[in-house]
Amino acid sequence: MKKILILFFLVLLVVGGWFLFDFYQDSFSPNKVLTQKDCSLFGENWVLYNNEEFNIHFCYDGSWGDVELDETQVGVELRNGISHELSFSKQIYGYPMIVFSTLDYELTGNIDVPPMNWDLLDLSMSDDDINSSLFGHYQKLNSSRFEISGYEGYKVKGEFLEVVYGDYLTLVDYLIPGVDLASEQYNIKIIGNYDLEESLDKLVTTFTVR
Repeated sequence: MKKILILFFLVLLVVGGWFLFDFYQDSFSPNKVLTQKDCSLFGENWVLYNNEEFNIHFCYDGSWGDVELDETQVGVELRNGISHELSFSKQIYGYPMIVFSTLDYELTGNIDVPPMNWDLLDLSMSDDDINSSLFGHYQKLNSSRFEISGYEGYKVKGEFLEVVYGDYLTLVDYLIPGVDLASEQYNIKIIGNYDLEESLDKLVTTFTVR
């Protein structure tokens, strides 16, 4: 009798897990219009962000504060293209941060740390080749792929030496190239330190553009 009950509960657990997974996938499908109710699935503090100018929508942990949109502070004489930044009013050490830049964005002045070369992010390549091209300076590197609104993305987590202070940092980057926003293509980079990874994974799951 005990074995039958154990088997019954195991079957119930598997079936229940499958339905929960199916519900979760359907709740955050690329074509779904997010609501505050969707965000509440992650916790009572999670809130919805909508930006109608660029058609960006996602859920995030409300303890991070309000979302603030700014254009790059770099003068036009020192750059090509445009870069925008979504930051959070209660962020710690500048993270998390969401940066989206036009495909032609580059800095032309004298700079210590150049921006990422998006031309090297060829998602038709293997992960090993991408990591060698773009993230050779990382240690303990882990990478994976994901998708938002039909666009393929690339997630990277690793340690690297911060050149200004000489300390090793562990960052998590979510990279989505060539996304159509407001009738123009942008490269999107979502950045956070390692202790934000779980929350950022949830944010990325809900991240939609339309």
